[in-house]
Amino acid sequence: MIEVGNTVNGYKVTELINNGGFCNAFKVSKDGKSYFLKEYTDPTECSKDFDSFLKNQKKILGTLLSLGDSTETIVEHFVYDGHYYQVKELLHGCDMKDWMEENCEFDDRLDAAMQLANIVKTIHGAGIVHQDLKPEQIMVVSESPLKIVLTDFDWSIIDGNIVRYVGTPWYNHPDGKPSEKSDIFTLGIILCVLLTGSNPYQHNGDLDEDSWSRWVKGKMYLEPIELNPDDITKKLNQMIISCLQPDSSDRPSIDEIISVLENPKDIKRMISLCTGTQQMIIPVGATADRRDFKLCFPDVTDKDGNPIYMYISHEITALKISRSADELSISSPDSMLNKFKLNGEELTATPVGINDGDTLELFSTKRSETIATFNITVK
Repeated sequence: MIEVGNTVNGYKVTELINNGGFCNAFKVSKDGKSYFLKEYTDPTECSKDFDSFLKNQKKILGTLLSLGDSTETIVEHFVYDGHYYQVKELLHGCDMKDWMEENCEFDDRLDAAMQLANIVKTIHGAGIVHQDLKPEQIMVVSESPLKIVLTDFDWSIIDGNIVRYVGTPWYNHPDGKPSEKSDIFTLGIILCVLLTGSNPYQHNGDLDEDSWSRWVKGKMYLEPIELNPDDITKKLNQMIISCLQPDSSDRPSIDEIISVLENPKDIKRMISLCTGTQQMIIPVGATADRRDFKLCFPDVTDKDGNPIYMYISHEITALKISRSADELSISSPDSMLNKFKLNGEELTATPVGINDGDTLELFSTKRSETIATFNITVK
């Protein structure tokens, strides 16, 4: 075992960073440059799985070098005095667990979630299953712009070769054999912690192996939308809970996860025009004409008692609802004699965005006055 002041394989040990269960971490220097050194206390040359561990690490570290700067850079690895050592690039920053304690901005956390999902896609594409994803394994190396790096591939699996089964309490998967879908399960928990501040299972109480298995198999999680109703959309909520399914075949692909994180807003499908107790539903891609207003608002009249549908010309599309991405738009033909106004601005044939809580007016051009006002709900 090395200590501060020792030299190992040409590296001068300058600082003890951490003592861990499987390894010790040091800051070291060589040729005027500082590095991060991991000294493994398990496995050692006496361990029965040491040779397979060494072979697996060599293959993983070679693959990591081709993945760019979103995963840690291993400078070299070697065996010294019966122990395995890794020399890594020294990353400056903090792990995601500490970062989350200081940063509560949802947009920043969503950015971190998207980066993490893309890193998982990258390692899976290279044939690597991390097997022990958790916030402590994710380094935030820059905050402006935000940049994260995934670390600790000690027990990762490459090309299906499993040396040991590992996991971390509160983040462990329920699968008998780890796979990409196992990483997806753990990623779902991390996404929930990132975007809500809470682990979806921690409300269940004290943790042990039996209770964890029961919670996961029984889907005994709190939904993310319950934990953060202000920011979690239905779309995000469904994606995260789909990651937590006990049957790995029910979990989404990493591409599906990334798609939702890139566009987390709920897809709007229709609007409702309401006045008094009467309403009209207009789905995306549909239109409303004189007949629709007559059917939906039979008792709504102008101040003289005339039904409002009389202000809409025959055989003309009065309103049209369309969608661009996940946003809804509304338009009205320029040829219509009377006009519709959205929040006081006259509608034309050019679609404009429409939002929940907007107001639509039917305006009489001849009388220069509003005939009826409708409250808009976007669904």
